[in-house]
Amino acid sequence: MKKIFTLLLAMVAASGTILAQNSGGPDAYGYTWKDNTAAGGPTYNWINIIGKTGTTQITGLGDDNSVGMIPLGFTMKYYWVDVNSIKIGSNGWISFSNVGNIAHGFPNIPQGGSGSNFVAPFLADLTLEAAAGATNPGSVYMYTNNVDTAIVSYVNVPFWQSAAPEYIGSNTFQVIFTKADNGIKFQYNTMNPVIPNLTANFNDAVVGIENITETIGLQVMADQMPTSNTAIKFERPANSTYQVSDVKANWVNNSQNGAFTALKGQAMNLTANVANVGNVNIASPISSRLTITKPGNGTYNQTVSLPKLRVGTDTAHTFATPFTPNIDGTYSIQHNVTLTGDVNSSNNLNVTELVVVDTVGRQEVALSYNNASPEGLTSFGAAVFYPMPFFPTEVRSIDFDVLGDQGATVADNGFIVRIYGESATGGLGALLFDTTLAAADVLLNTNNLIEIPQKQYYMITSGGVYVMVIPDVPAGVDQNAFLLVDEEPPFSFRTFEVQNGTLTQYRTADTEDFMINISIGTKILSPMGVSKDRNSVVGLSNIYPNPASNSATLTFDLKQPVAVELTVTNIIGAKVKTLNLGKQTAGSHEAKLNISDLNAGVYICTLKAGETVVTKRLVVTK
Repeated sequence: MKKIFTLLLAMVAASGTILAQNSGGPDAYGYTWKDNTAAGGPTYNWINIIGKTGTTQITGLGDDNSVGMIPLGFTMKYYWVDVNSIKIGSNGWISFSNVGNIAHGFPNIPQGGSGSNFVAPFLADLTLEAAAGATNPGSVYMYTNNVDTAIVSYVNVPFWQSAAPEYIGSNTFQVIFTKADNGIKFQYNTMNPVIPNLTANFNDAVVGIENITETIGLQVMADQMPTSNTAIKFERPANSTYQVSDVKANWVNNSQNGAFTALKGQAMNLTANVANVGNVNIASPISSRLTITKPGNGTYNQTVSLPKLRVGTDTAHTFATPFTPNIDGTYSIQHNVTLTGDVNSSNNLNVTELVVVDTVGRQEVALSYNNASPEGLTSFGAAVFYPMPFFPTEVRSIDFDVLGDQGATVADNGFIVRIYGESATGGLGALLFDTTLAAADVLLNTNNLIEIPQKQYYMITSGGVYVMVIPDVPAGVDQNAFLLVDEEPPFSFRTFEVQNGTLTQYRTADTEDFMINISIGTKILSPMGVSKDRNSVVGLSNIYPNPASNSATLTFDLKQPVAVELTVTNIIGAKVKTLNLGKQTAGSHEAKLNISDLNAGVYICTLKAGETVVTKRLVVTK
């Protein structure tokens, strides 16, 4: 499956055979490869692992996604790094790092930013999904004896195509990992004779291996089909003269390097992690610097000097001075490490997102990882994880931006919207809310708001929530309503794809965030919590029309005379309008808002009556 706004495929079929060259290397570290036709090369001997004790079918793979990390069952060497678990990608790649995805068009090997530390037996636009009513013939299995051998087999896996049934062809191949010689062997059983949908501008298939720094590797072939009944073996040198000093800025505040939330004015400790991903012990000082920026809040700078770091280890350290955010909104946290002689600067900078909220005088606050500036779209189910900035709380509403395809004015598909709590292990917990936004109710090219009925509020006392938005496409209908994404950094790394009922890391989490936001309550209104403040001077309040485009009216009832002010803020908390209504008498009142100058999106209308604050959400359409 492709991002629709980048799908420019030249529909040209081309055939290819394995290169006449039957060996290659060494690379800078000393790896070499041979195929089964070379002197001293490997023997082709397909190993059927299906039904074998120790074999598990890998579920959760679909289109352009991955599953893992999965234990190999032993530790082996890959270049200078000890590896013991793998990430399996649907596009015919296996990584020893927890990378998100490697998608079409595919990189040359080696190439920075391509998804490090991986082997590519057949890196191609493969899929294990199918159109409605069809069944994809492909499957993936993994075997390990938990001692010295592990095998991953892709069986009858087809290529992706845009036309129904959304797959074509068949490929069966496997990778064999062996501890004794730190060997990696690719075997090709029955491969498709051609690469369908061959494009002219980038690689459609790649075979090779790449190291953790993305600077060393061996590319066996590109844009060519491996021949059936062949094998390729990569040999690691027993002794390498190549030495590398390489430190990496790993994460800030959590091992997922995910965005985190905090309260305005509340001091917080910050912890960063640095890893030695080279193959020599580091004895010279490592500088670890943390910089936090947001316009209007000044700049926080703290530096720690780390004296040494052994090969293959990492260290977490807390900065001496806590950070106190003075305004709400999104902050960019940059963690930079430097080392004299570091050969790979591409992993020295790590950027993390901090979302700060202000609860003073507010009954609800918004949580958002995007800047309300859409740049792209996705066609699959999406999920976002939000850690809560305070407890107890409850989710009051969900909003997400939808784009209509090719000028559509009416949606042909709806969306399933769900909220899950966080489990004790950090994954999906209990289902808290489940609803479907019917196609007839979807607003195209703007924001869609779902208010959660108060009786369905669920008190959250720890952790966070996963919010899912899944296209609900009827059989025989082409999807024409798509979730928008934001490509403005910093990025949350809290985004997931929902495929086959499971969550996998979003394929481009390092460059995009889903435009899915929530509002949470500062007081508990759910049946299991406390009731509303009975001493409030504001009775009923409402806003209409909603959605609105040019003007809207806020109605409210006052129980006693009091000064009234209306403030309108956008989803990230920036004030866009203020209306001072002065002292109002007891009774019913209206406040008219001119919103013709506001961009489309969700806004928070805050009515302050004396010491009482009431908030309402307004969707502006254009």
